Amino acid sequence: MWARLAKRAKQPGWLAVTANESQVDYVHSFPSERGGPTFGLAGSRSLGAGDTFERVARELRFETFRCTTTLQPGEYQVLMIDGLNVPDEELKGALRWRVKDMLDYPVENATIDVLGIPADEATQKLKGRALFAVAARNEAIKSCMERFEQARVPLGVIDIAEAAQRNIAALFETGNRAVALLYLAKDWGLLTVNNKRELMMARRLEVGYTLLADGEASLESPVERLALELQRSFDHFERQFSGLSIEKVLMAPMPIPGSVASQLSGSLGLPVLDLDLAAVATLEGDLATPEAQWRLFHLIGAALRDEKPL
Repeated sequence: MWARLAKRAKQPGWLAVTANESQVDYVHSFPSERGGPTFGLAGSRSLGAGDTFERVARELRFETFRCTTTLQPGEYQVLMIDGLNVPDEELKGALRWRVKDMLDYPVENATIDVLGIPADEATQKLKGRALFAVAARNEAIKSCMERFEQARVPLGVIDIAEAAQRNIAALFETGNRAVALLYLAKDWGLLTVNNKRELMMARRLEVGYTLLADGEASLESPVERLALELQRSFDHFERQFSGLSIEKVLMAPMPIPGSVASQLSGSLGLPVLDLDLAAVATLEGDLATPEAQWRLFHLIGAALRDEKPL
């Protein structure tokens, strides 16, 4: 997403880092000679009692990496825009005009970037260019950059969870069909659909893993509610991309025992599989457990950037 000039790094790959007043999370990914990525340095450090972001960064030598971070869910919006028939040089201006009424703050105070949606030829002719506009308040971007500058961490890219999930799902693509990936946080979820390493759909859900873990009886079970939300999303996807079908749905790791994949599979009529990161990547150190993979999930995806060094 938002990129800036960074110093040349000594380490291969990318280090994805998030930091707040109480904790620093980090994941490093680099290409493996055996194929697929390798995740080496990864973990979380609680701050307090003299520990600071700068001290942790200095101890773990973050300055030797190319670093990226992800914004928090409430710090940005992802807006789907279609019907844009403008030259590339006029795209940013056209997007600002299109999204100005979708924001709850003046568009002049927004930083806007673009994620493209590859469309089939028929859809492209009818609707023009389809895009995701990603908008964040200027203050959120500035605050993020200042946090890293004060800690003397060389931040190269500010990314978002939707793009991070795209990167993970791309590891599981096998052909021309789309792959859906569902991540459940404590009280919200994120569903994305990929095709050919491109993000085709992204939707936030008001369903988290705590709902699935809740044993309270109701007329509609939590899994049924989740299945209904997913089915509505997939129906919308099929209407929008009539020539593209979904091959499978991947369930990101969760910090609760058991799996709901088989229950969802029966309700959706699609294969629903627990995502097995070890099947497509080499995991070292702290990423061995499902709890760690869940907690660091979007940093794992953010560290999978495939751009050349800045």
